[in-house]
Amino acid sequence: MIKKDAHFDYVFVFSLYLIGVLLLFAYGFSRLNSEARERESWVSQQMTDVISEIQHFYEGKLAPSIPITDCDRFLQDSMPLLLSSPYIRSINVAHGGVIVCSSISKQTLKQIKNWNASGKQLELRYVTQTPFSELFPTHRQAILSLHFEKNRFYGMYIALYPESVFRTLGAPRFLQTVMRFENATFYSDGRIVDELNRLPSEQFFSVDSDISTTAFAKYIFYNYGVLLIAWTFIMLMSAKSLVRYLHTFSLDYWRIRKAIKQNQFHPYIQPVVNDCGEVTGGEVLVRWIHPKKGVISPADFIDRVEENGQIVEITSFLMQKCLSAFSKVNLPEARQHFRVGFNVCPIQFDSNSLCQDIENFQSAMADKPISLLIEMTERKEFSSNDKYRKAIHELRSRDVLVALDDFGTGHCSLKYLHDTEIDIIKIDMMYVATIESGNTEILDNIISLARSLDVILLAEGVETQAQFDYLKARNIERYQGYMFGKPLPIDEFIQKYLM
Repeated sequence: MIKKDAHFDYVFVFSLYLIGVLLLFAYGFSRLNSEARERESWVSQQMTDVISEIQHFYEGKLAPSIPITDCDRFLQDSMPLLLSSPYIRSINVAHGGVIVCSSISKQTLKQIKNWNASGKQLELRYVTQTPFSELFPTHRQAILSLHFEKNRFYGMYIALYPESVFRTLGAPRFLQTVMRFENATFYSDGRIVDELNRLPSEQFFSVDSDISTTAFAKYIFYNYGVLLIAWTFIMLMSAKSLVRYLHTFSLDYWRIRKAIKQNQFHPYIQPVVNDCGEVTGGEVLVRWIHPKKGVISPADFIDRVEENGQIVEITSFLMQKCLSAFSKVNLPEARQHFRVGFNVCPIQFDSNSLCQDIENFQSAMADKPISLLIEMTERKEFSSNDKYRKAIHELRSRDVLVALDDFGTGHCSLKYLHDTEIDIIKIDMMYVATIESGNTEILDNIISLARSLDVILLAEGVETQAQFDYLKARNIERYQGYMFGKPLPIDEFIQKYLM
C-alpha cells in the first residue's frame, strides 16, 4: 500500500527552511569574503606603494648623502619623503648602532638597544623599544630598515605606522584585517601581537582577514536580519500549505507518473445486474498492473491520484481503452442499453479533459446502444455549490446519466440531492452489510429517501442470497457485487458478458 509519513513532510519543510537560511548565510559569507578581499587588497597596495616610494626616494635622493656630513641638509632633502605619506613617522640614519641624524632628534645621538647588523639590504621589522621610547612611552611601531652593502655599519631606519593604514581604511564593523610582518602581527582593531610569521622569501609582509564566528553572525543579522525574519515568518505561515502540497507531490507522484507513461493502469469492469440477474451495465474500476508487484488495488493509490490531479489523466486513459474495446463489440438484443459507469471526482471538472473524453466516447458509441454513466465519488467535496451545480448541468447537457457513488459515506450527499437532480443513488456496501445483522435503519432510510425522490437505487457489495432477497423485496432496481461477478479485465468482461 502506498503511504507517506506526514512527519517526513514536516521534516522536508524544515529542511527547506534550513536550505533558505543556509543560502542566505552562504550569500552573506560570500559578500563578507568579498569585502575582506577588497580590504586586504587595499591595505596590501597601500603598504606596497609606500615601501616602493621609500626605496625609490632613498636610491635617488638619500643614498648619495650617506655617510652624512651635514645632518640639516640631509633632513631638508628627506623632508619631501616624510611629508609624502601619512604612514611614515620618522627618517633616521645610524652608524654602528647609534642614530646620528634623525627627523625627531636631529643631531642628538641615540643608542639603538640590542643593535646587531642583520646583513639584509632591506628589512621590515617590528620593534617595541626605540631610541625615542622615552618621548613616546606608549607608542609601538614597525620599523623599515634599509642597509647598504658598501658599509655594513651605516643604515637608514624609517619608522612606519602600519596601524595608520587601518585608520585610513576605516574601523572594521564585522571582520579583522591582519598585517603579518616577520616578527609581529597587526590587527585592524589596534592589537599588535609579537609573534614570528613565516613569510615567503623577500616578502616584507602579508595581508589576510580574520573572520570569527561571532563577527560573521553579527554581519548576517545586521545586513540580512530583516530578510531572515521575513523568511522565517513566511515559512511558519506557509508550513501547513507546503505540507499538504508535499503530501500530494511526493515520490509516489513520480512513481505513478512513470506508471502512466508505461501504460500500467488498466480498466477492470464489474457487472451491474437487474433484479432478474441480467447484466445491464458495468462499473469501470482502475487497476495498477505493476511489473514487479502485480495487481495493485485502487484503495492503495486512488486517494493520492485524486489529491495530486493525476486522476484526470488516468480516467482519460481508461476511457480511451474502454472506447477502443467497446467499439469492436456488437451487442446482441439481450444486451441492449448497456451502461458503462466511470468514477469521477470534483477535481476533474477543473479542466476540459473530462468533457472532451465524454464527447469522444459518445461520438464513438453513437451507433451502439451503449450509454455513459458518470458516478460522482464523495471522497472529495466540491469547493462550492455553484461548481457542483455547474458540473451536473454540464453532464446533463451532454445526455450523461449521473449517479451518486457510495451514498452516505462521503461529503454532503444530501446537499447534492437537494441541489440537483440525480439519476441513480448507489448504496454503499457498508449499509448492505447491515442486512446480516438486522441493523438496517440507515439502509431503510436511504431506500425511503430514494423512493421519495423517484431515483433509481443500485446496491453495491451484494455478496449473499440473504442480502439480495432483502433488497429485492424492497424493489431495488440494480445490483453490484461478488454474488453476480467480480471485476474483470475489460477484454475478459466483454468475452464473458457481451459476446
